[in-house]
Amino acid sequence: MTAAEIVSALSGLGAGGVAVAAFDYLGLRRTTAQDGYQKLTDDLQEERASLQEERRLLQAEFQAERGRLSSQLSEVQSQLAASLTESAHLGEERRRLNEQLAEAQRQLAQTQRQLAEAQRQLTETQRQLVEAQRQLAEARSQLMEAGGQVVAAVQAATEMREQLARLMPGAGPAVT
Repeated sequence: MTAAEIVSALSGLGAGGVAVAAFDYLGLRRTTAQDGYQKLTDDLQEERASLQEERRLLQAEFQAERGRLSSQLSEVQSQLAASLTESAHLGEERRRLNEQLAEAQRQLAQTQRQLAEAQRQLTETQRQLVEAQRQLAEARSQLMEAGGQVVAAVQAATEMREQLARLMPGAGPAVT
């Protein structure tokens, strides 16, 4: 309602009517203000209840998430402890394997030294064998030469016996 409409409506009432209308208007305004205040209070209480419910739900969700994360943390800590234990066992196993490797390398070095000595001895034996074969060939050559000399001596003796037998026909076997 505009101010002109209000003035027009009030002008027909007279002074008493304006006073009554003013009191009615103020009472209405007061009632409307109280109703508005009450509605605002109710709305605020509803909003507060809604926020408290939302807060309760968030706290429940937070507690659930905290429990889940706590459980995951415990699992990770357990896995870490197991991993550290396994790592310690692996470290011990690695140390043991390194010791075995060092022993195997020591034995390999010793075997290589023994093999080198055996090869040196084999080389020496082969050298001695070559020398023995040379000496054998020389002895064989000397034997062949001696054999030739024996054959020549036997031949010479046979010729001498024949000559003696011709020169002394009656001597017979005594000459030979």
